[in-house]
Amino acid sequence: MTVPPEVIQALADIAAFFSMYAIVALALNLAYGYTGVPNFGLHMSILGGAAITGGLIGRILFGALWNDVSVRLMELGMDPAELDFVSNNAVIIDAINAVIATSPLLGIGILLMALLVAGLFGALLGYLLTLPAARLREEYLAMATLAIAEVFFNVLRFQRDIIGGTIGIQVVDPLAWLPQRFAVYPLVLLGAAAAVFLLIRRVVNAPLGRVLKSVRDDDVAASTMGHDVARMRELSMAVSGFIGGVAGALWAFYTLGINAINFNRVLWTFIPWLIVILGGTANNLGVVIGALVYIVIRRTIILFKDTLNPVLPFDVAWVEYLLIGSLLIAMLIFRPQGILPERPVKTLDRDEVERLREESRPSLHLDKDEVAAR
Repeated sequence: MTVPPEVIQALADIAAFFSMYAIVALALNLAYGYTGVPNFGLHMSILGGAAITGGLIGRILFGALWNDVSVRLMELGMDPAELDFVSNNAVIIDAINAVIATSPLLGIGILLMALLVAGLFGALLGYLLTLPAARLREEYLAMATLAIAEVFFNVLRFQRDIIGGTIGIQVVDPLAWLPQRFAVYPLVLLGAAAAVFLLIRRVVNAPLGRVLKSVRDDDVAASTMGHDVARMRELSMAVSGFIGGVAGALWAFYTLGINAINFNRVLWTFIPWLIVILGGTANNLGVVIGALVYIVIRRTIILFKDTLNPVLPFDVAWVEYLLIGSLLIAMLIFRPQGILPERPVKTLDRDEVERLREESRPSLHLDKDEVAAR
């Protein structure tokens, strides 16, 4: 039985959106759910990763593949030396993609390099985001991160020379050598989401995760125990920013275009916050379920928009916000802990502690014969 192309495209879109929001929400959950940092500037790292992918990686490839790209451009009657990367972005990217289409290894290398560079830049942005605000209390920290991220967003939105300003630019396609890249690339996004899930689970289950939780629960007590609260916040924001930068690069490669307006605070900060609250803070599986619930609601509305539009007294585009807002209010009232609440950490009972203490006592106190022998 042959699956219709429309069904394949719909499933690919659902997988892509679900993977991206799962990755971003997991990054936010690390900063807020486990460390207690109300990061309302996550879209800064995501936009930074996308901008590095389109603005920097594209320019690097234009220079690194100069010989092959120049030949293809001259065949079109253009002088490569006179072309501007932003003004002539479409023809330059098409020529680079034509070169990538002949070399799968080159495309895979470009993908891995872009993800690494974008992740490092996102980590840097996440770290810099907390420097002026790491010692602020929660409310002021939230406002500071949002304000700083908005400044960064507007600079990239209106500065033409970086990523084309309000017009935007195209992005190279590292999978140009694949005949069905729009059906295959969502599988790459699903793999990336699984890798992020496993990475964060490993971090939060390590001793570092317990330190982050102590900072979240009582920063004064954590500081008294010798932990640097500001440093822990900066570390969590840097790791969260790294994941955000990778997410930005992945999304840029999926859409094959960058415009800063598409990386605004509503899509890439507020909605991930909704997903974390919906799924359950400090529960990675709950966050993934929250992302799935949101995507199902969103795609269902899009699927039935033609049916809903004639019977609604307003545009169907607002149905998503009304349903999501109502769902959020209901969750906060009836189940504020989310779909899957944070699992409590089980500690040893007193009898078990005493037993372990007695077992360790002989190794700590040597008798006279053992001391003489040593």
